Amino acid sequence: MEPMEVTCSNLRTHFMISAIGNGVGFLAGSIGVMVGGAATCGIGCLFFFLPLINLTVMIFDFLAMSKVAQAPTPKTYSFL
Repeated sequence: MEPMEVTCSNLRTHFMISAIGNGVGFLAGSIGVMVGGAATCGIGCLFFFLPLINLTVMIFDFLAMSKVAQAPTPKTYSFL
């Protein structure tokens, strides 16, 4: 195995774990906002943007994982 191949494999694994963690955070945060909103008569719903941050980061993790799987180019390095 070449060193570059090992590094790309490690990066793909890292991005996959990060994306799964952010997905779980998004689901837990969404449930928390709904429960908090119901418990505080809607005031807790003001925190709806917090799960959206996790969703955005999850999407970027999947994009980065797909970029790492491609052949290295200058555009790939600038994205990562």
